[in-house]
Amino acid sequence: MNGPGEPANDLSAALADIMELVPTRIAYIDAGERFRFANRAYVAWHGRGVDEVVGHTAREVLGETAYAIVHEHIRGALAGETQRFDTEIPYAERGARWVEVVYLPRRADDGRVHGFVVTVTDITDRKNAASEVERGRARIQHAFTQLPAIVSLALGPDHVLAAMSPSAIEALGPLAALGRPLRDVVEELGMGAPVLALYDRVYREGAVVRTPATHYVLHGRERVFDSTYQPLRDEHGGIEGVISFSLDVTERALAARRRDLLASVGSALAETRTPDATLACLADAVVPTLADRAIVHRRDEDGTVRRVVERASDAPAPTRDVAAIADVIDRAEAIASSEVIVVPLALGGGTRGALELTRAQGSGRVHASEDVALAHEIARLGETALDRAHAHAALEEARANDAFLAEAAHILSASLDVDETLRRIARLAVPMLGDLCVLGVVERDGRHRQVAEAADDDAQEARLRALRRWSEHPLAPIASAIERPGDEPAITELDDALVDRMARDPEELAILRELGARTSLAVPIAAHGRTLAVLHLGMARSGRRHGPRHRALAMRLAARAAISLENAHLYTEAREAATERARDAQRLRALADISRVFAEVSLDPELAYDAIARIAAQKLGDLAAINLLSHDGEWLETVALHHLDPAREALAHAIFTRPTPVEGSLNGEAVRTGKVVRMQHGPRDPHVATDAGRRYIDEAQAREVVAAPLEVRGRVIGTIAVTSEREGKSLDIELLEEIAHRAALLIENARLFRAAQDATRMRDELVATVSHELRTPLNAILGWAAIARARTEDATLITRALETIERNARAQAKLVDDLLDVARIVGGTMRLESADLEPELVARAAIDALRPAADARRVRIDLVAEDPCPRVRADASRLQQIVWNLVSNAVKFSRDDGHVRVTLRRNGDALEIVVEDDGIGIEPSFLPHVFERFRQARPTPGRGKGGVGLGLAIVRHLVEAHGGTVSVASDGRDRGTRFVVRLPARPDGADSATHALPEPSALNGVVRLDGVQVLLVEDDDDTREALRVALSAAGAEVVDARDGAEALRALDRAVPDVIVSDVAMPVLDGYGFLRAVRARPQVGGGNVPAIAMTAFARPEDAWRAREAGFQTHLAKPADPATVARAIAEMTPRRAR
Repeated sequence: MNGPGEPANDLSAALADIMELVPTRIAYIDAGERFRFANRAYVAWHGRGVDEVVGHTAREVLGETAYAIVHEHIRGALAGETQRFDTEIPYAERGARWVEVVYLPRRADDGRVHGFVVTVTDITDRKNAASEVERGRARIQHAFTQLPAIVSLALGPDHVLAAMSPSAIEALGPLAALGRPLRDVVEELGMGAPVLALYDRVYREGAVVRTPATHYVLHGRERVFDSTYQPLRDEHGGIEGVISFSLDVTERALAARRRDLLASVGSALAETRTPDATLACLADAVVPTLADRAIVHRRDEDGTVRRVVERASDAPAPTRDVAAIADVIDRAEAIASSEVIVVPLALGGGTRGALELTRAQGSGRVHASEDVALAHEIARLGETALDRAHAHAALEEARANDAFLAEAAHILSASLDVDETLRRIARLAVPMLGDLCVLGVVERDGRHRQVAEAADDDAQEARLRALRRWSEHPLAPIASAIERPGDEPAITELDDALVDRMARDPEELAILRELGARTSLAVPIAAHGRTLAVLHLGMARSGRRHGPRHRALAMRLAARAAISLENAHLYTEAREAATERARDAQRLRALADISRVFAEVSLDPELAYDAIARIAAQKLGDLAAINLLSHDGEWLETVALHHLDPAREALAHAIFTRPTPVEGSLNGEAVRTGKVVRMQHGPRDPHVATDAGRRYIDEAQAREVVAAPLEVRGRVIGTIAVTSEREGKSLDIELLEEIAHRAALLIENARLFRAAQDATRMRDELVATVSHELRTPLNAILGWAAIARARTEDATLITRALETIERNARAQAKLVDDLLDVARIVGGTMRLESADLEPELVARAAIDALRPAADARRVRIDLVAEDPCPRVRADASRLQQIVWNLVSNAVKFSRDDGHVRVTLRRNGDALEIVVEDDGIGIEPSFLPHVFERFRQARPTPGRGKGGVGLGLAIVRHLVEAHGGTVSVASDGRDRGTRFVVRLPARPDGADSATHALPEPSALNGVVRLDGVQVLLVEDDDDTREALRVALSAAGAEVVDARDGAEALRALDRAVPDVIVSDVAMPVLDGYGFLRAVRARPQVGGGNVPAIAMTAFARPEDAWRAREAGFQTHLAKPADPATVARAIAEMTPRRAR
């Protein structure tokens, strides 16, 4: 720009003219702050002339006050920076004015600032208008502070908060600061997108939007607003922002909501429902109005808290833990938070519970303090409805129970068939009383029998039916009901462990697990303190559990069933009594026939067997068999058979040819138990164990077999077995038992009669035999005595006569000894004096004693002993007697030139003494009777061997007394005989003393009694004289007396060295005599040794003699040598 006075070209002049004409105030100030140019408008603005401005400094033109205001801007412009600013400058001529100032720097070619252009625009009017606007806005803001409503102003598309009423600030909180976009505020407050959508719509469309009763959660508290949104328009109608106007209707809205909710809940609960449906309705009524999730909790009898009803909206809601719920139930006090409210709830019937109401996070709603009271009110409404529901349910249950019991009464009265009635009752009980039902009767013997089952499906019913296999051993609940009919039935909660303990085996356990019962209820059907049946119920797949109402109804059913069952039992008993009376009459007729038949055959065992079999088959069944027990008790022999069908009888005879073992057979079980044994299940019944029994049952198609023991005086002697082989024919067990009783008596009487006959015959034979055996040697004695008296001069003949007399006298003594041994055996007084023995020595002594007799018949006796021969502990004399009797028997029944072999050997832990001969042998039929007393095989003509049949009986008893056994074997007539004696042997190497037998020379040697004084007391003259002569011949000085009194007088005259006295004497017997002697002083003979010599030869006689004071007991006949040896033992110093 050209300065004043500078030549100007045309353009410059044009520009100068323009600047003079424009109304804008323009000037130019150089680097020295002097005005180089100012147009007319600028000069006029200052109220000066051009000269007063151009060339003057800015300070001079503006004045100090104005210069101070713009000084910094001038410096900035001179520094090369454009300056734009509004400011109020006090002008001297115009006063204070608002101006808009621009300083535009001008640079030279070298870049230095050499001044700036100044433009000044008067904006005072505009400023005044803006001030007026601000004052209006202030008035509006002041008005906001006075409004009760929540009012806000948001400008622009971002809805920047420009103004808010205090209520809005209070509602939105510190986040809602002026100048913040509304988007940020609502996101941070969690109000969500719907609010922004409303603002966008109003700002975009210019519509006025109203939102009544809108719910928000602000700062953890639910708020409800009635809002209006409208656009803010400028003077041209354009939309500058959105004005919102909201009224807080929270209290009114929530109160109305609570009122409506209570009305809605009351209306919903007004309808009568079941208790469970009522609880569900209660939960439905409060979701989602009061809660996003509603749960009803119940405390069970065992204290467990569990959920019974649960309703929820889509939003997830938290729940309180079980302990907190239990605390509410126990204390009956509510707990509450903004998310969860739990209030106590009485569920009816004494059951306590709680109602839990929860709000979901992010749902936009929380619980207010007023909601707790509302929850209590709703709980009270629920309790009232529940009471009504329980009352209605009780009424409906009572009606259903009455209908159920009426149907049960109809079933119970419709039939007297117990099993069919119980089957129909079982079907009625499902599902009313349970998902599973089993009914079993209790028989009079206490056994449980399952008769009926019912379930909710066929598979379950089949499983229940399979349990019949174990019904005799019922499950624990059933057993308890049987044992305690008066107790209240217990409801058993079943778990796997309890089911495992209840099952008897894996198969039953598998069935119980498949049934899946969760509770069990066993109800006794009882009358007069006795359980007639048991109703066993189970809850399984339905999810139900037994409770008191099920138990009460089941007990009412059981009471009615008990009456019906008792009536059925009475009817059955009456019918059975009538049947029994008819059967008794039939039995009486049968028993009369039986008695008549039995009387006809009572004395013949064979006829008795056949008669019993025939009458049993006719009166009882089809086949009857009589089986008698063997002597050893191991076998049963069929002695008689009778079948109504001759063909079947032939079949039975063909099958039952051999004895039946007692062990493992139907008849054997009757023998062992002494009770009737019954088979009704065919040949595979466990009672039938013999092949013969199975074969007959198979071929005869026997339907029933009964075996009854034949018992007499507590001893079973056999059985009577009867079969039923026709359809519908049942065996009369009581009649069979009566027949068996009578048959046993008949058989025993017949046996006794036969035994008496045999005993009489044997007695007669014994008397004849003993008479023969005594007379034969007596005849020889008398004959040879007469010969000796007639031919005294023939010394050889005299010697032969004496030998014959002595031999026959000893034979008579042996016969007497055998008879005495038998008497001891029968009386049980046989005593043994056992010692360790060498059996070979004993056997050899016995054989040596028999050799003379054997040699006389040229019978060779061989003794073969094992080396070393096992030792035994035995009585030496009795063992010698065993060998003597066996070898004597073998020699007696051997042929002339025969052979007898005696073998001693070890067999296991036993000594075997085997005596074999090649003689006449034994018939097989007689072998079982060989060792019986007085039994001898019937001799064939010309082959009698004498004897009374005692030797082998004595052998058997002596062997058994030693703990051994004896057996006999023979292949039959003329095939020889073999006896085997088995005695327990001493272990090899056993250290024990061995008893040695006296040497034969010691037994037969001559004893001298020189100088021995003997008092002989004997009432028999011949015996006394014989002993006196014999003892005197031995050197003794003998004084004799006829009885005890005479002997005492002799004792007064002289005291002897020894007394030999008989016992049975007149006047004073031997016992009295010796007691009198022992009463004397020693000098009077009180200690004289005494020998009792008597025909009383029993062991007790020897004991009695010693008790009386005798030192020795000698049995008559005693030869003089034996008496002499006894005296010598008493006086060893004088005898030799």
